[in-house]
Amino acid sequence: MRRFAIIPAILGITLAAVAAPTAATMLISGYDPALHDRFYSGADRAFIAEGYDLSGVGRSASGQWGTMISDSYFVSAAHWHPSGSLTFYSDNTTVSAHTYAIAGGQKIGDTDLWLGKLATPLDPAHNIAPFATEQYTSASDYTGQIIYTYGQPHIIGRNEITRVTTSVAGSSTGTAIKYYYDDPGLGIDESMLQSGDSGGPSFGVVDGQLVLWGVHWYIGSSSPYSGDTLVPYYADLLSSLMGDESLNLIIRDGGGVIGDPGDGAGGDTGGDIGGGKGKPSKPDKTDNPNKGKGRKKAAKSTRATNDVPEPTTLLLMTASAAVLLKRRWPRQCESAS
Repeated sequence: MRRFAIIPAILGITLAAVAAPTAATMLISGYDPALHDRFYSGADRAFIAEGYDLSGVGRSASGQWGTMISDSYFVSAAHWHPSGSLTFYSDNTTVSAHTYAIAGGQKIGDTDLWLGKLATPLDPAHNIAPFATEQYTSASDYTGQIIYTYGQPHIIGRNEITRVTTSVAGSSTGTAIKYYYDDPGLGIDESMLQSGDSGGPSFGVVDGQLVLWGVHWYIGSSSPYSGDTLVPYYADLLSSLMGDESLNLIIRDGGGVIGDPGDGAGGDTGGDIGGGKGKPSKPDKTDNPNKGKGRKKAAKSTRATNDVPEPTTLLLMTASAAVLLKRRWPRQCESAS
Protein backbone atom coordinates (compact mmCIF):
# COMPACT_ATOMS: atom_id res chain seq x y z
CA MET A 1 0.00 0.00 0.00
CA ARG A 2 1.48 3.34 -1.08
CA ARG A 3 0.37 5.18 2.04
CA PHE A 4 2.93 3.43 4.17
CA ALA A 5 5.63 3.33 1.52
CA ILE A 6 5.85 7.11 1.14
CA ILE A 7 6.51 8.07 4.75
CA PRO A 8 10.27 7.24 4.76
CA ALA A 9 10.58 9.02 1.43
CA ILE A 10 9.05 12.18 2.89
CA LEU A 11 11.52 12.14 5.77
CA GLY A 12 14.41 11.64 3.36
CA ILE A 13 13.33 14.60 1.24
CA THR A 14 12.99 16.72 4.36
CA LEU A 15 16.52 16.00 5.58
CA ALA A 16 18.02 16.54 2.15
CA ALA A 17 16.19 19.84 1.83
CA VAL A 18 17.93 21.20 4.92
CA ALA A 19 20.97 21.61 2.70
CA ALA A 20 19.15 22.49 -0.55
CA PRO A 21 15.61 22.21 -1.94
CA THR A 22 15.05 19.07 -3.97
CA ALA A 23 12.21 18.85 -6.49
CA ALA A 24 10.35 15.57 -6.94
CA THR A 25 7.58 14.35 -9.20
CA MET A 26 4.15 14.79 -7.63
CA LEU A 27 2.95 11.47 -6.22
CA ILE A 28 0.05 9.84 -8.08
CA SER A 29 -1.08 6.44 -6.84
CA GLY A 30 -1.28 4.70 -10.21
CA TYR A 31 0.72 7.11 -12.32
CA ASP A 32 0.35 6.48 -16.05
CA PRO A 33 1.74 9.08 -18.46
CA ALA A 34 -1.11 8.43 -20.87
CA LEU A 35 -3.55 9.49 -18.13
CA HIS A 36 -1.68 12.02 -16.05
CA ASP A 37 1.06 13.70 -18.14
CA ARG A 38 -0.18 16.90 -19.76
CA PHE A 39 2.32 16.66 -22.61
CA TYR A 40 2.14 12.92 -23.33
CA SER A 41 1.64 12.42 -27.06
CA GLY A 42 1.27 8.65 -27.48
CA ALA A 43 -1.57 7.07 -29.42
CA ASP A 44 -3.04 5.77 -26.14
CA ARG A 45 -3.34 9.28 -24.64
CA ALA A 46 -6.33 9.47 -22.28
CA PHE A 47 -5.43 12.58 -20.24
CA ILE A 48 -7.74 12.99 -17.23
CA ALA A 49 -7.96 16.76 -17.77
CA GLU A 50 -8.52 16.60 -21.52
CA GLY A 51 -10.93 19.27 -22.67
CA TYR A 52 -9.99 21.72 -19.92
CA ASP A 53 -7.91 24.81 -20.69
CA LEU A 54 -4.59 24.69 -18.77
CA SER A 55 -2.86 27.47 -20.69
CA GLY A 56 -2.80 29.79 -17.68
CA VAL A 57 -0.41 27.58 -15.68
CA GLY A 58 3.16 28.86 -15.94
CA ARG A 59 6.51 27.62 -14.69
CA SER A 60 9.86 29.36 -14.27
CA ALA A 61 13.18 28.02 -15.52
CA SER A 62 14.05 27.02 -11.94
CA GLY A 63 10.76 25.19 -11.42
CA GLN A 64 8.50 27.63 -9.54
CA TRP A 65 4.86 27.94 -10.49
CA GLY A 66 2.59 30.84 -11.37
CA THR A 67 -1.13 30.62 -12.22
CA MET A 68 -2.69 33.51 -14.12
CA ILE A 69 -5.77 35.17 -12.61
CA SER A 70 -5.91 38.14 -15.02
CA ASP A 71 -4.02 39.38 -18.07
CA SER A 72 -1.10 40.61 -15.95
CA TYR A 73 -1.40 39.03 -12.49
CA PHE A 74 -0.67 35.54 -11.25
CA VAL A 75 -0.61 33.74 -7.90
CA SER A 76 2.03 31.47 -6.40
CA ALA A 77 3.42 30.45 -3.00
CA ALA A 78 5.19 33.17 -1.00
CA HIS A 79 7.85 30.71 0.18
CA TRP A 80 8.54 29.35 -3.34
CA HIS A 81 7.55 31.93 -5.94
CA PRO A 82 9.03 32.54 -9.40
CA SER A 83 11.31 35.35 -10.49
CA GLY A 84 12.76 36.20 -13.87
CA SER A 85 10.13 34.78 -16.19
CA LEU A 86 7.28 32.29 -16.61
CA THR A 87 6.67 30.00 -19.56
CA PHE A 88 3.14 29.07 -20.58
CA TYR A 89 1.77 26.60 -23.13
CA SER A 90 -1.30 27.53 -25.13
CA ASP A 91 -2.25 23.88 -25.56
CA ASN A 92 -1.12 20.49 -24.28
CA THR A 93 2.04 20.38 -26.38
CA THR A 94 5.51 21.73 -25.61
CA VAL A 95 5.76 23.42 -29.02
CA SER A 96 3.20 26.04 -27.94
CA ALA A 97 5.49 27.78 -25.41
CA HIS A 98 5.36 31.51 -24.68
CA THR A 99 7.65 33.17 -22.11
CA TYR A 100 6.88 36.37 -20.20
CA ALA A 101 9.14 38.42 -17.94
CA ILE A 102 8.04 38.98 -14.34
CA ALA A 103 7.92 42.56 -13.09
CA GLY A 104 7.61 41.72 -9.39
CA GLY A 105 5.15 40.70 -6.72
CA GLN A 106 4.17 40.68 -3.06
CA LYS A 107 3.20 38.38 -0.22
CA ILE A 108 -0.48 38.63 0.68
CA GLY A 109 -0.74 39.57 4.33
CA ASP A 110 0.36 36.79 6.68
CA THR A 111 -0.57 34.06 4.19
CA ASP A 112 1.63 31.95 1.93
CA LEU A 113 -0.14 33.45 -1.08
CA TRP A 114 2.00 35.53 -3.43
CA LEU A 115 0.58 37.92 -6.05
CA GLY A 116 2.93 38.42 -8.98
CA LYS A 117 2.72 40.65 -12.04
CA LEU A 118 4.07 40.16 -15.55
CA ALA A 119 6.10 42.93 -17.15
CA THR A 120 3.64 42.95 -20.08
CA PRO A 121 0.06 41.64 -20.24
CA LEU A 122 -0.71 38.38 -21.98
CA ASP A 123 -0.81 38.69 -25.76
CA PRO A 124 -4.25 37.58 -27.05
CA ALA A 125 -2.51 35.96 -30.03
CA HIS A 126 -0.83 33.49 -27.64
CA ASN A 127 -4.16 32.03 -26.50
CA ILE A 128 -3.24 31.97 -22.80
CA ALA A 129 -6.36 32.20 -20.67
CA PRO A 130 -6.36 33.34 -17.02
CA PHE A 131 -8.35 31.16 -14.64
CA ALA A 132 -11.54 32.17 -12.93
CA THR A 133 -11.84 31.82 -9.19
CA GLU A 134 -14.89 32.41 -7.03
CA GLN A 135 -16.25 34.42 -4.15
CA TYR A 136 -15.92 32.52 -0.87
CA THR A 137 -19.23 31.98 0.92
CA SER A 138 -18.91 28.80 2.99
CA ALA A 139 -16.45 26.03 3.80
CA SER A 140 -19.19 23.55 2.91
CA ASP A 141 -18.75 24.59 -0.74
CA TYR A 142 -15.37 22.82 -0.70
CA THR A 143 -15.32 19.99 1.85
CA GLY A 144 -15.89 16.68 0.13
CA GLN A 145 -15.33 18.11 -3.35
CA ILE A 146 -12.98 16.71 -6.00
CA ILE A 147 -9.97 18.74 -7.12
CA TYR A 148 -7.46 18.41 -9.93
CA THR A 149 -3.94 18.91 -8.55
CA TYR A 150 -1.21 20.19 -10.89
CA GLY A 151 2.39 19.33 -9.98
CA GLN A 152 5.96 18.58 -11.05
CA PRO A 153 6.90 18.24 -13.82
CA HIS A 154 3.58 18.90 -15.63
CA ILE A 155 1.28 16.16 -14.38
CA ILE A 156 -2.23 16.12 -12.95
CA GLY A 157 -3.83 13.94 -10.30
CA ARG A 158 -6.99 14.22 -8.27
CA ASN A 159 -7.99 14.22 -4.63
CA GLU A 160 -10.93 14.96 -2.36
CA ILE A 161 -10.93 17.98 -0.03
CA THR A 162 -11.20 16.77 3.55
CA ARG A 163 -11.56 20.08 5.32
CA VAL A 164 -11.19 23.84 5.27
CA THR A 165 -9.05 24.99 8.18
CA THR A 166 -6.68 27.60 9.55
CA SER A 167 -3.09 26.45 9.04
CA VAL A 168 0.37 27.63 10.10
CA ALA A 169 3.51 26.71 8.14
CA GLY A 170 6.85 28.48 8.00
CA SER A 171 6.21 32.18 8.56
CA SER A 172 2.68 32.05 7.16
CA THR A 173 -0.82 31.64 8.58
CA GLY A 174 -3.85 31.25 6.39
CA THR A 175 -7.07 29.55 5.42
CA ALA A 176 -6.34 26.28 3.65
CA ILE A 177 -7.89 23.22 2.08
CA LYS A 178 -6.43 19.88 3.20
CA TYR A 179 -6.59 16.60 1.34
CA TYR A 180 -5.24 13.19 2.32
CA TYR A 181 -3.42 10.54 0.33
CA ASP A 182 -5.75 7.62 0.99
CA ASP A 183 -6.03 4.05 -0.18
CA PRO A 184 -8.16 3.52 -2.21
CA GLY A 185 -9.11 7.21 -2.28
CA LEU A 186 -9.72 8.14 -5.91
CA GLY A 187 -7.91 5.06 -7.13
CA ILE A 188 -5.12 5.49 -9.65
CA ASP A 189 -5.61 9.29 -9.76
CA GLU A 190 -5.07 9.84 -5.99
CA SER A 191 -2.36 12.47 -5.56
CA MET A 192 -0.07 13.94 -2.92
CA LEU A 193 2.21 16.96 -3.23
CA GLN A 194 5.97 16.57 -3.12
CA SER A 195 8.98 18.87 -2.86
CA GLY A 196 8.83 21.31 -5.77
CA ASP A 197 5.04 21.47 -6.02
CA SER A 198 4.50 24.57 -3.86
CA GLY A 199 2.90 27.42 -5.75
CA GLY A 200 1.16 25.07 -8.20
CA PRO A 201 -2.62 25.15 -8.58
CA SER A 202 -5.54 22.97 -7.58
CA PHE A 203 -8.79 23.31 -9.52
CA GLY A 204 -12.40 22.56 -8.85
CA VAL A 205 -14.87 22.13 -11.67
CA VAL A 206 -17.80 24.55 -11.67
CA ASP A 207 -20.35 24.43 -14.49
CA GLY A 208 -17.94 22.51 -16.69
CA GLN A 209 -14.87 24.75 -16.33
CA LEU A 210 -11.76 24.65 -14.18
CA VAL A 211 -11.89 27.16 -11.34
CA LEU A 212 -8.83 28.02 -9.25
CA TRP A 213 -9.42 26.91 -5.65
CA GLY A 214 -5.97 26.28 -4.21
CA VAL A 215 -2.29 27.21 -4.38
CA HIS A 216 -0.05 24.42 -3.04
CA TRP A 217 1.46 25.25 0.34
CA TYR A 218 2.49 22.33 2.60
CA ILE A 219 2.62 18.57 3.10
CA GLY A 220 2.32 16.42 6.21
CA SER A 221 5.24 14.49 7.62
CA SER A 222 3.59 12.36 10.28
CA SER A 223 0.58 11.57 8.08
CA PRO A 224 0.14 11.77 4.30
CA TYR A 225 -1.78 14.94 3.52
CA SER A 226 -1.35 18.07 1.43
CA GLY A 227 -2.50 21.65 1.99
CA ASP A 228 -3.28 24.56 -0.32
CA THR A 229 -4.02 28.18 0.44
CA LEU A 230 -7.73 28.62 -0.35
CA VAL A 231 -7.71 31.30 -3.05
CA PRO A 232 -11.45 32.20 -2.97
CA TYR A 233 -11.11 33.14 0.70
CA TYR A 234 -8.74 35.94 -0.35
CA ALA A 235 -10.54 37.03 -3.52
CA ASP A 236 -11.45 40.51 -2.23
CA LEU A 237 -7.93 41.16 -0.98
CA LEU A 238 -6.39 40.04 -4.26
CA SER A 239 -8.78 42.23 -6.27
CA SER A 240 -7.86 45.26 -4.17
CA LEU A 241 -4.20 44.87 -5.17
CA MET A 242 -4.68 44.36 -8.91
CA GLY A 243 -5.01 47.98 -10.05
CA ASP A 244 -7.13 48.34 -13.19
CA GLU A 245 -7.44 44.58 -13.63
CA SER A 246 -9.81 42.32 -11.72
CA LEU A 247 -10.50 38.69 -10.95
CA ASN A 248 -12.97 36.72 -13.01
CA LEU A 249 -15.21 35.76 -10.10
CA ILE A 250 -17.85 33.06 -10.21
CA ILE A 251 -20.69 33.73 -7.79
CA ARG A 252 -22.47 30.57 -6.71
CA ASP A 253 -26.24 30.64 -6.87
CA GLY A 254 -26.77 27.06 -5.71
CA GLY A 255 -27.42 25.70 -9.18
CA GLY A 256 -23.90 25.02 -10.44
CA VAL A 257 -22.27 21.65 -10.79
CA ILE A 258 -19.56 21.53 -8.13
CA GLY A 259 -16.66 19.10 -8.08
CA ASP A 260 -16.03 16.45 -10.71
CA PRO A 261 -19.34 15.41 -12.32
CA GLY A 262 -20.07 11.74 -11.78
CA ASP A 263 -17.70 11.24 -8.84
CA GLY A 264 -20.32 11.54 -6.11
CA ALA A 265 -18.43 14.28 -4.28
CA GLY A 266 -19.88 15.98 -1.24
CA GLY A 267 -20.85 15.67 2.36
CA ASP A 268 -17.73 16.25 4.47
CA THR A 269 -18.21 19.20 6.83
CA GLY A 270 -15.83 18.24 9.65
CA GLY A 271 -13.41 20.93 10.81
CA ASP A 272 -14.97 23.67 8.68
CA ILE A 273 -14.30 27.36 9.13
CA GLY A 274 -17.52 29.27 9.59
CA GLY A 275 -18.19 32.88 8.83
CA GLY A 276 -17.44 34.93 5.75
CA LYS A 277 -14.55 36.86 4.24
CA GLY A 278 -11.67 38.42 6.14
CA LYS A 279 -10.89 36.72 9.43
CA PRO A 280 -12.00 33.09 9.81
CA SER A 281 -14.40 32.45 12.66
CA LYS A 282 -14.45 29.28 14.72
CA PRO A 283 -11.47 27.52 13.13
CA ASP A 284 -10.31 24.14 14.33
CA LYS A 285 -8.53 24.52 17.67
CA THR A 286 -5.57 22.40 16.69
CA ASP A 287 -5.89 21.42 13.02
CA ASN A 288 -5.29 17.84 14.18
CA PRO A 289 -5.62 15.47 11.19
CA ASN A 290 -7.35 12.88 13.38
CA LYS A 291 -10.13 15.27 14.42
CA GLY A 292 -13.24 16.22 12.51
CA LYS A 293 -16.61 14.69 11.90
CA GLY A 294 -17.33 12.60 8.82
CA ARG A 295 -13.88 13.03 7.32
CA LYS A 296 -11.66 10.67 5.37
CA LYS A 297 -9.56 8.32 7.48
CA ALA A 298 -5.99 9.55 8.00
CA ALA A 299 -2.83 7.82 9.07
CA LYS A 300 -2.50 7.78 12.86
CA SER A 301 -1.00 10.87 14.45
CA THR A 302 -1.81 12.21 17.89
CA ARG A 303 0.70 15.03 18.18
CA ALA A 304 0.33 17.06 14.99
CA THR A 305 -1.35 20.38 15.70
CA ASN A 306 -0.30 23.18 13.37
CA ASP A 307 1.30 23.00 9.93
CA VAL A 308 4.68 24.47 10.80
CA PRO A 309 8.11 25.08 9.34
CA GLU A 310 9.73 23.07 6.60
CA PRO A 311 13.52 23.08 6.27
CA THR A 312 14.20 26.77 5.66
CA THR A 313 13.30 27.74 9.22
CA LEU A 314 15.30 24.81 10.58
CA LEU A 315 18.64 25.60 8.97
CA LEU A 316 20.19 26.84 12.20
CA MET A 317 19.06 23.84 14.23
CA THR A 318 20.98 20.64 14.70
CA ALA A 319 20.18 17.62 12.54
CA SER A 320 18.76 15.75 15.50
CA ALA A 321 16.37 18.60 16.32
CA ALA A 322 15.22 18.70 12.71
CA VAL A 323 14.44 14.99 12.76
CA LEU A 324 12.46 15.39 15.97
CA LEU A 325 10.38 18.21 14.51
CA LYS A 326 9.63 16.26 11.38
CA ARG A 327 8.26 13.43 13.49
CA ARG A 328 5.85 15.87 15.07
CA TRP A 329 4.91 18.45 12.49
CA PRO A 330 3.83 18.86 8.86
CA ARG A 331 5.95 21.03 6.59
CA GLN A 332 5.94 23.21 3.52
CA CYS A 333 6.62 21.53 0.19
CA GLU A 334 10.18 22.90 -0.09
CA SER A 335 12.62 25.47 1.23
CA ALA A 336 11.85 29.13 0.73
CA SER A 337 13.41 30.66 -2.30
